Amino acid sequence: WTEFRPWEIRGGMRAGLGVASVTLALGLVEVVIPGAFDAVFRLPVFEARSALPVVKSIFVHPGPFGYFMTFVAMFTFAAFLVTRKLRWLLIGLAFSLGTILSARRRAILSLLAGLAAAFLESLRKRPSPRQVFREWWPIATGVGLLLIAFIPVFIGLVDLTVDRFVEDPPGEITGGEAVDADATPPARAALYIGAVEIASDRFPLGAGLGRYASWMSRIEYSPLYEEYGLDARRG
Repeated sequence: WTEFRPWEIRGGMRAGLGVASVTLALGLVEVVIPGAFDAVFRLPVFEARSALPVVKSIFVHPGPFGYFMTFVAMFTFAAFLVTRKLRWLLIGLAFSLGTILSARRRAILSLLAGLAAAFLESLRKRPSPRQVFREWWPIATGVGLLLIAFIPVFIGLVDLTVDRFVEDPPGEITGGEAVDADATPPARAALYIGAVEIASDRFPLGAGLGRYASWMSRIEYSPLYEEYGLDARRG
């Protein structure tokens, strides 16, 4: 319903790229001199995860930082596919590095899933698979080398996932006040399971804004928590 002209879109892309570049640069500063960074910005500090420093840059949590880096990386890789200019490939890899430094498993998986979906869509639309592979091999090679460089980190993240969600599956953990989800992995896993059930039971609109896994529903449990058996789980 809103008309956008090409020059407006280009301006928005430049602004977004500028903000993302500053965000990534500050994240790298956080890696190199974390003490000075924390002293200036006074943001929450997160413990290292699987040998990664857990970068959050100017965000209060590494999760949004990781997703932001993934979002911008996808667009810069798209710019490379369209223009074939090397700088867009290098910028995309730099933002992909930001995604990895956030140490957020879902952000990393989102980047890989997004690239895989885009590649499959290219195969579907193009008549020649050879042409698609020729266009995509620089991205595949760059991202592949980036992943190989961080193999020990990914192994640690897999082990962390197994420890939290497989060897310690969701169970009833009763207690007092609400605590952070990272401190109670079974509660987080229970929320994942509940989300799938709600998506199935209340398709397509869900349960309503703020009624599940939000700040409001955490402070005072919504009826959904009792309905799906989550009101007895601490966290």
